[in-house]
Amino acid sequence: MDSHKKEVIVTIVCAVCVAVTAVVSAVIARQSVTTYQYQVKCVPSFENVAATDYFPLQPGNRWVYEGTARNDTEQGTVVKRKVRVVMRVVDVTRSGSALLFTMEGHPSDAAWALKATDASEDVVEVRPSTYGYLVVANKVFRIPQERLGDVRRAIEDGGFLKPGLISQNDLEFEFPLFTGQVFGTPHQMARSDRSYAWHVTDITPYYPPGRQKGKVARGGLRLVYVTRPDRTEALFVPYVGLASFSYNHHGTIAQVDIHLHDYRVHVQR
Repeated sequence: MDSHKKEVIVTIVCAVCVAVTAVVSAVIARQSVTTYQYQVKCVPSFENVAATDYFPLQPGNRWVYEGTARNDTEQGTVVKRKVRVVMRVVDVTRSGSALLFTMEGHPSDAAWALKATDASEDVVEVRPSTYGYLVVANKVFRIPQERLGDVRRAIEDGGFLKPGLISQNDLEFEFPLFTGQVFGTPHQMARSDRSYAWHVTDITPYYPPGRQKGKVARGGLRLVYVTRPDRTEALFVPYVGLASFSYNHHGTIAQVDIHLHDYRVHVQR
């Protein structure tokens, strides 16, 4: 009799469990299921970027640019000609935490280069400027020739740069570059008109000159600097350098549009 009662109780309990499970399953089935998706966004890693490879600044490296320039002249005429600009790294001065590269030539040299006497030239070889690139960590400052000697002596003497010797106005690159990046003078960077600071606007495929098209496309980053009187735009390709440069002055005519024609660089990647 006791054994029979136990069997009946077990049967009833099992039936109740099955019924409860069915009810719970029905309730769960009616409820919306929340799923979570995690998106991983790859961002540049500063630990993987050596500034002097990202922008190949090694003595002997060389870039050749060709394109067109258009200038007002002192004689009142407008000259438009094909131009060639050569940029090269001359030498380097080292300190414990900085590198100062002496440079010759820059794409911007073509902006005001033409004279009336150039009107008969097929190709105008632009006279190269002398300047410096001061590299500190991921920042590259462009030092004009008139301050280059003082900066070099400071680097040789331990690296202390006197106030006023360089400023955020001299900052030309801050690596690694990425879309949406803004850099330059701090009090200008929040302007709603996006002026007076460097803006990285987009990434575009780039095919280095002399290489097989379609197999070696790289991502070039477009940099734009706008002021009231002018607009500067450049395309920078990591581990190649400046791939194109354009400048347009809104008043006195000064226009340039040049592209990388050839280059010889060495990097450590």
